[in-house]
Amino acid sequence: MAGSVAAATFASTTATGTPPFLVNSSTQVPNLNASLVAGKGITGSGAAITTGPAVGTTNNIVVFSGAGGQLADSGVPLTLATSSSNVIVSSGLTPGRAYTTSSTGLVPALMNSPPTNPAVCFATSATQCQLNGYVTTSGLTAGAVYYVSPTSAGVLTSAKPTTSGTCIQVFGQALGTTVLILTPSPDYGCIQ
Repeated sequence: MAGSVAAATFASTTATGTPPFLVNSSTQVPNLNASLVAGKGITGSGAAITTGPAVGTTNNIVVFSGAGGQLADSGVPLTLATSSSNVIVSSGLTPGRAYTTSSTGLVPALMNSPPTNPAVCFATSATQCQLNGYVTTSGLTAGAVYYVSPTSAGVLTSAKPTTSGTCIQVFGQALGTTVLILTPSPDYGCIQ
């Protein structure tokens, strides 16, 4: 069939696994809405679609941008580092916790008073603590900034500390519910 087709609705009876229609154009379609993109659900402006890459792989991240929240591929490949220059090798670490250095090695960071050293890395396994980049974890709030907890050693929290006598150290920001960008700041402030 050539030309254009007009109809009030389009219903496909094509079996699952077969595309209901094909597009042979790179032109953007205005007002096209979808509840899934690449099999991922999307909610709200600023949400990120991530695929949870394995260490050493490269993926582009697709984010909402522009007027009306259109999807735009950032086109920037993000690679998880595998070199030892981005990882501190240790032992006895708890994955998912923030660590600082001490005279005995790495210890869980705690911002309950002026610390000797602020948090420097995020444990990705019992033997590796990643200094920067991004990590896959769980239980994050998309878009939230994460701080080193002043009450639980090594724990990250999206609740900005406000209690007198505690200190504030920004540690990272969640791209989604499972991806955390590590930006441990060497600077911190304490609440009087």
